Amino acid sequence: MNAILDELAERYLLALRDYFAGAGEAALAQAYELGRKALASEVGLLEMAALHQESLMTILFEKIEAKESGRLAKEGADFFTEALAPFEMSKRGLQDATVSLKSLNEELKRQVAERTKELRQREKALRVSEKRYRSLFEHAGSPVIVLDPDGTITQANERFFDVTGYMPQEVAGKMKLFSLIAPKERERAKRQCGLDGYSKRGDEA
Repeated sequence: MNAILDELAERYLLALRDYFAGAGEAALAQAYELGRKALASEVGLLEMAALHQESLMTILFEKIEAKESGRLAKEGADFFTEALAPFEMSKRGLQDATVSLKSLNEELKRQVAERTKELRQREKALRVSEKRYRSLFEHAGSPVIVLDPDGTITQANERFFDVTGYMPQEVAGKMKLFSLIAPKERERAKRQCGLDGYSKRGDEA
């Protein structure tokens, strides 16, 4: 039975992802066929409910926007209803299916609400952190720059421009760190910074 449930779980997750991606009736047809296979394999309604919840929460927690999570939770209920259709058509457990679906929806609402709260707290903390970083960066008493992996300057604070005399439009995304260093010192500085692969053209920029 475990092997059957594992196979169902894998196929169910893939079909649910397809449905959320816009596969429409084709994905719903997959849900119906998975329901038939579950019924033929004597998989119970509670097992199907658990399988659906695990798949849906896997996808929900891949999303970072609360609004998107809420939409997927609603569409997931429609998908689950289609998967239960074979159970309903066989006249087995119709009442249990209704109760299970209602209970599942309530649990999903609770988890989505918790996820929404968590996301909002993270977004707030991120904004505070970014604001603090930006303030420290801009008001530092010394020149501060940010580099990409090849040594190109991507950001610089006001103190940098005061000291070097460069204009912002001359620096961001255009200037290499080593163009600010005397040629005879560049090789040593390059090795110290671990940027052995920077281009000579960039070095001379």
